Amino acid sequence: MGNATLIETLKDDIAAGRVVVIAGTGVSVATSGNPEISGHQVATWTGLLGHGIDHGEDKGEIAADEASHLAAQLKLGSTDMLIGAAEIISQRLRSRSPGVFRGWLKGSIGQLTLQDPALIDAVHALGGLIATLNYDTLIEEATGRRAITWRQADAVTDVLRHTTPDAVLHLHGVYTEPESVVLGLASYLQVRDDAHASTVLRSLAQSRTLLFVGCGDTVSDPNFARLIEWAKAALDDVAPHHFLLCRQSERRAFQEKLRQAPWLQPLAYGDDYADLLPFLQSLAPAPRPATVPAPPQTPAVKPIHLPSHSLGQLFLGRDALLAQLKAHLDNKPASGHAPAALAVLHGLGGMGKTRLALEYAWRHAGTYGVLLLVDADSPEALQRNLAALAGPTRLSLPAQHETDQARHRAAVLQWLREHPGWLLILDNADSEAAAAAVEALLPQLAGGHLLVTSRISQWSAGIPTLAVGKLPAEAAARFLLLRTEGQRRPDPDAPSAATTLAAELDHLALALEQAGAHIARQRLSFDQYLEKWRHQQQAVLEWHDPRLMHYPASVATTWQTSFAQLQPPARALLERLAWLAPDPIPESLLETPIPDLATDEGDPTEALAELEAYSLVTRAAERPEFSAHRLVQAVTRHELQGDGVSERLVEALGWVAKAFVGDSADVRSWPVLDPLAPHARAVAGFADEAGVAEPTASLFSQLGTLLLSKATYTEAEPLLRRAQTIDEMNFGQGHPMVAIRLNNLAQLLKTTNRLEEAEVLMRRALVHAEVKGDEKGPTLAVRLNNLATLLFETKRFPEAEALMRRTLAIDETIHGPDHERVAVGLNNLAQILVATSRLLEAEPLMRRALAIDEQRCGLTHPNVARDMNNLAMLLVNSNRFTEAEQLLQQALKINEQSYKANHPHVANVLHNLAALLYQTNRVEKAEPLMRQGRKIIVQCLGAEHPTAQRASANYLLILQALGKSPAEIQALMASQDL
Repeated sequence: MGNATLIETLKDDIAAGRVVVIAGTGVSVATSGNPEISGHQVATWTGLLGHGIDHGEDKGEIAADEASHLAAQLKLGSTDMLIGAAEIISQRLRSRSPGVFRGWLKGSIGQLTLQDPALIDAVHALGGLIATLNYDTLIEEATGRRAITWRQADAVTDVLRHTTPDAVLHLHGVYTEPESVVLGLASYLQVRDDAHASTVLRSLAQSRTLLFVGCGDTVSDPNFARLIEWAKAALDDVAPHHFLLCRQSERRAFQEKLRQAPWLQPLAYGDDYADLLPFLQSLAPAPRPATVPAPPQTPAVKPIHLPSHSLGQLFLGRDALLAQLKAHLDNKPASGHAPAALAVLHGLGGMGKTRLALEYAWRHAGTYGVLLLVDADSPEALQRNLAALAGPTRLSLPAQHETDQARHRAAVLQWLREHPGWLLILDNADSEAAAAAVEALLPQLAGGHLLVTSRISQWSAGIPTLAVGKLPAEAAARFLLLRTEGQRRPDPDAPSAATTLAAELDHLALALEQAGAHIARQRLSFDQYLEKWRHQQQAVLEWHDPRLMHYPASVATTWQTSFAQLQPPARALLERLAWLAPDPIPESLLETPIPDLATDEGDPTEALAELEAYSLVTRAAERPEFSAHRLVQAVTRHELQGDGVSERLVEALGWVAKAFVGDSADVRSWPVLDPLAPHARAVAGFADEAGVAEPTASLFSQLGTLLLSKATYTEAEPLLRRAQTIDEMNFGQGHPMVAIRLNNLAQLLKTTNRLEEAEVLMRRALVHAEVKGDEKGPTLAVRLNNLATLLFETKRFPEAEALMRRTLAIDETIHGPDHERVAVGLNNLAQILVATSRLLEAEPLMRRALAIDEQRCGLTHPNVARDMNNLAMLLVNSNRFTEAEQLLQQALKINEQSYKANHPHVANVLHNLAALLYQTNRVEKAEPLMRQGRKIIVQCLGAEHPTAQRASANYLLILQALGKSPAEIQALMASQDL
């Protein structure tokens, strides 16, 4: 087919509105003037990559020798070389902080400005969708269209349906959204494998004519070459009716180059680059002749009554909900007789339900004949606002001149039935009465779609509901960055600071918007706002600017309507939950009676159900747990705080303390204690700030010993020390409770190799037990045992043995010969005997301890693993390796099931098993076990701890046995993984 015939075909497609222009780098070069930015023409691909190399080197992300190598690759100019260089640059600039990559894009692509819009104006005049392979926003600047990327599935789908698209589709991303930018092989593979992106490309190619403009010199440009490769699988069976504009002299050469894309034909626009603009202008469809307009049957302007416009790129993280909403409302009623399709968006106030409904309305505005929103916060408001739609600024119905509100309302409902294809949003149906009024209205509505926003989660059967929850963490942080861009003080690492602030606000849409508006208005940094949030929280919660925020209330007041509707038991439960953590709360806590409660509040599960009905708590779908939003808790706490200690705080403290029961050192208690631990820490912290001593100290102590057992030493120590301080201030240093706190703290100090301080505390605790006349009591036995183990570790064996034999005698007298405490004493005494070369005497004690623990604790208890490990080491010392290895394998399996994978007890068995393998000449099998064991020990205890030093020495022996060179050994021993 000749060039002239192809041009006529293209003109016909343009006139029919079927053409999609895909702009290449030539468009950016022509419209920006191709300026140099820091010595590089960043409108071109090679210039952009050269700028990226310099930026990476300046930021310390790309080494000098690597920068030289990459620059050499750019000079070679082949597609593969450019792609390889782009991949390395992308990896280096994205590796540590998204801020580096974002800063590069903003400092390069973001510096391009519109100098000559003529080419873009000509493209815009063609009237169809504009897509681009470029990262800049020059087309948007020239045309006023908005930018969307291949990642925004719903937005892309919506734009493709519009006959007059209002967006520019960035097939390879846009610089203002760095995560969308396709740069390098990894990101090309991501977009190639994206099902939605492939569907969009095939849909365009099958239903539209693609016209590539500004790609004539860039067939070897990676962005164009990768697009062709991406399209190959999807479009090989598509008829060749898509065009690439090029000069006449290039047409035959391009026909050869594009053999891999038979669906794309070169089309000559002239002999010189200057011919491109007049050629495009000649393609523009001629204006249609004027006709006498027919009298309008419907309003000349589509009735739209929505309180605000779309947020555009600020609306983030709701694509899945928009898709679900569309699925609910996808069947458009064909007539005014069809029942209205309905969906209820429910969730906590401030989650963004109204905003979601508005964004849905704007995104699908082209599919509706009318867009309306009325406030429905009460039955009266619903009826009044429905009637108001008849007014001159809404539907302007003849009935507007009537004086009877009921007639107005009836006229509106009649109009909706006669004009199918409407969307009506009933906003803020947040009370039971309002919800009932909405349900009563449903049978009267036909021919359109109805969206309801509500804090009520329970609706009648058959009414579809969608829960609107918190924003995803990434979307919340990105919102803060975009909302305050150019209006905030700089942060050293803005993305990280935004992530921290978003988490502090628990990703609540209203709190994020309030923060963004506040930061922008006062020109704060994220860190400055976070400081205000933490120290002036009430003032920040109450700050409100309706114009800036597009929301009628502050965070502090938005939940008051829900609070006011609660029955007293539900309100009391919420006020207690306010002092807990925002973590999931086990429903089993409700089974624990609240100590000293003055009045009977009835079934707490009913109170919980009421809180859930108003979206003030969220219940898990598959687990018996629920949670309260941290900002609901904060607002509730502020309401409760006044003079003196809050009664609800004291109730919550006693409630959690009564439930937090069990031996913290015993893994069998952890299923009960672990879910309650964050709540125990939270309520105890609030109580400590309020000066409540008990049971605050007890909770701190229990939490500390639990964390000690889990090897979380840095978290455990301040809790144990605080418990000691509280009890010393409350009871005096000679009180039994203080001795318990001293003993617990001493265990942590011993474990972390602060033996001198630990011994002082242990002896103080032991003296207290002896002074109180507890010569044969369990408390004395425990403290004797603890001191004996410390003496053993400091190689004072005679004193250690004497104390341990005394411990064992007390335990056997109190508990009998087959008790778990007896097994502990037998084990510890046997350890002393092994250390003093009395293996024959030690072995029967160890085997007896193992038999007791297997009988009392079960075959999979960590105590059994401890016994097996100790017995195995004795067997190793007596060269019985086979039985020793079996015991160590069993012990390792038990510990891995009982503890987290990086617990010191797991590391201890790994170390011992590796040592056995080394001794039995299986060095290659020993190496990974010793490496992992050493890594855990160093992470938990520090490299200077004697246990860590012993593990390092043994790992060195294994590396030497493997024949590693000194350089290899040095590298492995210094590895960050270790």
